[in-house]
Formats: sequence, C-alpha cells, structure tokens
Amino acid sequence: MCGIVGVFGKASFRNFNMFEIMLKLDVIRGEDSTGIALINKFDYLLIKDVISPKELLSNNEYRRLKNKMPEYLPTLMLGHNRLATKGEVTAENAHPFQHGNITLVHNGTMRTQCGLIDNKRFDSDSENLCYSIAMEGIEKTWEQLHGSATLVWHDAKDNSLNMACNGERPMFFADFEDGQGMMFASEQFMINVAAKKLNAKISKLYYPEKNNHFKFKLSKKCTGLRYETKVLPEQKPVIDSPHYPYERYLSKPSILDNVLGWPNSNKGSRETFPTQTTTGNGKNSDSSRSTGSKDSMRTHTTMEQRPLPDSNDNVDISKIDITSKNMTKEEFYRRYHSCSMCEAPLAGDYEKAVVIDWRAAVCSDCVSDCENVGMDVHSAVKWSMK
Repeated sequence: MCGIVGVFGKASFRNFNMFEIMLKLDVIRGEDSTGIALINKFDYLLIKDVISPKELLSNNEYRRLKNKMPEYLPTLMLGHNRLATKGEVTAENAHPFQHGNITLVHNGTMRTQCGLIDNKRFDSDSENLCYSIAMEGIEKTWEQLHGSATLVWHDAKDNSLNMACNGERPMFFADFEDGQGMMFASEQFMINVAAKKLNAKISKLYYPEKNNHFKFKLSKKCTGLRYETKVLPEQKPVIDSPHYPYERYLSKPSILDNVLGWPNSNKGSRETFPTQTTTGNGKNSDSSRSTGSKDSMRTHTTMEQRPLPDSNDNVDISKIDITSKNMTKEEFYRRYHSCSMCEAPLAGDYEKAVVIDWRAAVCSDCVSDCENVGMDVHSAVKWSMK
C-alpha cells in the first residue's frame, strides 16, 4: 500500500498549501519514503528521500523554492508516500520516477515484470513501469501489467496529467467549481480536509473507471480544465496453456515441511496433490496416484500432446537431458517467463530449469541453492509463493 496526492491547475498559493496538507495526511499510507514533483510549463523540481512528509517539507531545497514564489508556482504538484513491497528502501527507489518525458508515481505491486521492456535493469517494478511508458507508451505497458496498479504521471510532451487504474488500488479526484483545476488523492478524506481548510469549493468526488486512461489538460491561460478518456487494452496472459495438477512424494520431510507444517509432512510418507475428475452427475471428485518413494515430478506435457500420464511417467526432470522432455524450447519460453523463486528471467536456462507445474518453473541457480542447503525445491517454491 502506498499513497498518492496531488493538485493540478492554475498556479496559486491556495493550491500549494492544499497540496502540503494532503501530503502530510498521506503518511498513513506509507512511512518508508516520501517524494514530490513540482512542475510547470518551463521547469520542474523533483525531491525524494527516505524521510517523512514533514521532514521533506522542511528540506532546504524545498524552502528555497518557496522563497522564490510567486515567480515560481507549479501547475502540477504530485506527491507520493511509499510503503515498500518490491525493492529496497532507498532514496533511488522512492517515487516519483522520471524517464524521458514521463514523471510517474505508482500505488500497487507487480506480480511479475517479465513482460516489461528491459526488466532486468530495474530493482523497482514502479520504475520499470515508468520506463516502459516512456519507451513504449501506456497501451503496450498496460498489456504487460500483471498486478495491482494505480498510475499517475505527467507527460512533458503535452504538459498533461494522466491516470490509469485497474481497480485494485483506490484513487479519487474532484474538480474545482471555478473550473481552474482539480485535486486527487488515494483517500477521500484527504481531499475533503484540504479543501475545507483552504475554503476551496470542489465538485463531487469521482473514482476513475478501471482500465481507462484519463488525460487532463489545462487551457493555455490555465483558466479551464478538460479531459479525455480512452479504454486501455486487456492484459496479455502470462500463461495461456491448459494444464494438469502435479504430484510429488516425499521419502522424508524436508526442513520447510517441518517448519511450515505442510500436509503429511511429519509422517515421512508420500504427499499427493489430488487431480480432479468429473463423475457422471457432473460433480468433481478427487483422485490420486502414487509412485516410488523419491521426490519426483512429471515431464513437460500439454493437453494436446497426450492425456494425463500414469505413474511411470513421473521423472526428476532436473536429472535428465532436455531431449527426453516433451516440450520444445518455443513452448517452454512461451509458457514460463521468470523463476518462481527469484523472479530472474528464464531466458537461456531451458536445459537446466525445473518445471514445478503449469504456473511455476525454477531457474538452475535456485535449484543449486536448494541442493546446497538440503532443501526440497518443491517446498521452497511453496514457501516463496506464500
């Protein structure tokens, strides 16, 4: 959870003061770091650090800016309070991020960055999103956005404010009744408190419709606000193939089994993940299969290639040559993009990667790490995905 606040409109001391009030209130949504971007047609100032909003507003650089007023008054004031999910808590990973013409803040967490351009370069999924929008535009970026997201960004090309939400994180905005701007925040009360304290008359609060791109622009003299919307494309699925459940059997409980208490882990016996079959009355019933005592898993297979394999099809694919598998390189890379444990791309790891099930594959480095500490790779994947 992070928080986003901002004011966009005709430059004024009132707008500036409302922004400061909302930024201070926004700390309830994230205490790890604070950042702001102050932008007008001719200049911008970006300040961010691992500090609270109160400390940032006491920053020497920020104070120097306030002393320049009214010569410098921003038309856009954009603020963010971070509660870290991905990436370390550093000034570099604080929001906003800036790439090319795009200055962006993000509330949410990506489940995978594998579809985003140059994803290896970025420790922060939010910065990767900013870079992707700058390089490829919001439409292509949105297709590869898998996770929760409310995005707010400024585009210097047309001096516009932009918003996009997928419905998994909140965002509210309200126009000023005089038509000279708007204010927005992750919480309704932040807008109401700031407007009431500065006697600003606002319209009713709006919630941006999900999967829509909102673009706001000011008139040349900043006396009017207009906006347009565009429906964004649907996200492209990471996995697009049918699948069967997998089974594994334990000769002895692993370290993680004992700690986390997986089913049957303390019995030293097999553990079966049941498959589903359909009975004559249309209801699902569970069935299970059994094999030897060692850890095992099915080879790569798809529904089109053959039916569910029987017990002697279960093999440890990490110990056999890739030519023995039933999946081509093209099928493997189409289905699996990144390691389920460390999220590193699986490109070039076809021969040594271990497939867990239809959703998960583990890179060779993580398999080696598990072997070095005597950890069962299947339990390690369960733990990492919790």
